[in-house]
Amino acid sequence: MKKFAPLLLIFTGLSLLVFFFNRDSIPSKQAPSAPPDFSEQSSPSASSKPEATLSRTPQPPPTNQLFQADEASICGVVVDEEGTPLSQADCQLFRSSAPSGFEVLSTLPKNPTKQTLTDGQGYFCFPAEPGWWKVVVQAKGQSPWQRDSCEPGDFLWITCSQSHSLSIKVADINRRPIEGATISFLKTSHGNPQSLLPVQTTNNLGIAQYNLLPPKPWVIAVSHPHYRTEYQDTEVSAEETTILLKPGIQIAGQVFVGEEDPAPPFVTIDFNSLEGSGSNHSISCNAQGRFESKVSFRPNLMVEVVAHAAGFGEITKTVVLPELEDSPNHRVEIEFHFSEGERIAWGKVVDQHGAPVDKVHVLKMPILSLPADSQSSASFSFVAKARPATETNA
Repeated sequence: MKKFAPLLLIFTGLSLLVFFFNRDSIPSKQAPSAPPDFSEQSSPSASSKPEATLSRTPQPPPTNQLFQADEASICGVVVDEEGTPLSQADCQLFRSSAPSGFEVLSTLPKNPTKQTLTDGQGYFCFPAEPGWWKVVVQAKGQSPWQRDSCEPGDFLWITCSQSHSLSIKVADINRRPIEGATISFLKTSHGNPQSLLPVQTTNNLGIAQYNLLPPKPWVIAVSHPHYRTEYQDTEVSAEETTILLKPGIQIAGQVFVGEEDPAPPFVTIDFNSLEGSGSNHSISCNAQGRFESKVSFRPNLMVEVVAHAAGFGEITKTVVLPELEDSPNHRVEIEFHFSEGERIAWGKVVDQHGAPVDKVHVLKMPILSLPADSQSSASFSFVAKARPATETNA
């Protein structure tokens, strides 16, 4: 072994030399870096870049305004048909009725409760108390927009359509113009005939012109005493439209007291049918007790006609209209006869300031000191007894 010892030393030395010579050319494995110590980074230096952090809070839109409505406000954004915000749009807030529609619309205030203009981004907001509200928006060059039954907390995205004028021509089935036809823009053809625009009447050419249309939806109702009422819905895109009226049957008549005596004063006639709200209406009799319906009805229709006479009550008649060829001059005549025995007492109890007084007991007592030649059998005095107990002749 001794003779091999020098050889082993030489081989070991050469191996060490080769190892140290090739050490830099062998790729080395880097140790994993330690996690960053955030405790030492109290604030970023001026030269270091801030690190991105995750946030659960929604970021505001690029407009730098977060559109929203809290529970005590009604807010919204107004845009045109291309989605461009409309600034300086007039926004009004009115008291409205519930969606059920049981509230009487005539009792709601006519003037807006609040009014504002949209900003440069088309945004508006109204503080609103609990209840139902109507929002009306009018922008220059756009048709009006409105929505009923809004509540606090609602956010409205409002798209206004470009306004255009509408010319309505009314003619008969032979295309002859009809003068004096009444045109109404209604919210619906049935139920409460709420008018959205002032009523117009066609001229001698059978034309009525509208320069500003109400917000959709709406229904055009055209009526005339000698023609049936016709309806046309919202789908009117042209600048002019023609509506043809068909012949109808008019209801006329006379109101009497007894058999031939003139009618009592202040007699009103109601016409009710299922044809539509544009056909249902009320009129007053003339001094001779004559009446004529303002519209004509379609044949074979059942119409309820009610006569109201102050002090006499009311009489109801149901009329089934015949075919056109079976009715002379396209008219049906009816008569109402009120009798003295049906006469009732009516009146109003007020205090010394003219204010109505409720919960008053009213007694009817005959007048015993009538002249001997008096023929009146319906003369009575009225004694109103209220609390505190006072006796006042009414």
